[in-house]
Amino acid sequence: MKKDDPFTEDDVHDYVDGRMSRQRRQEFETFLEMNSEIAGVVEAYKRQNQMLRALFGGGLSNRARNENGGGSPAGD
Repeated sequence: MKKDDPFTEDDVHDYVDGRMSRQRRQEFETFLEMNSEIAGVVEAYKRQNQMLRALFGGGLSNRARNENGGGSPAGD
C-alpha cells in the first residue's frame, strides 16, 4: 500500500476476512478495480484463507477466538 492510498493494510485484511461494512466494502472494491497490484494481494490472501480452512476446517476461527480470550480472531 502507498502512503496516499485511501485504504490501509488493515483494510485489506478486514475485506478478506469479511469484516467491512457494506459501504466500505463497495468503496474498497471500486479501489481494487483501479489497482490491480492490490487486487492481486487480496486474491492471494483469499487463497491463503481457503488453504487454511482446508487444513484446519472450521475449527481455525474457534481456536483463534479461544486463544484471544473469546474475542474475534483478530483480537478485536
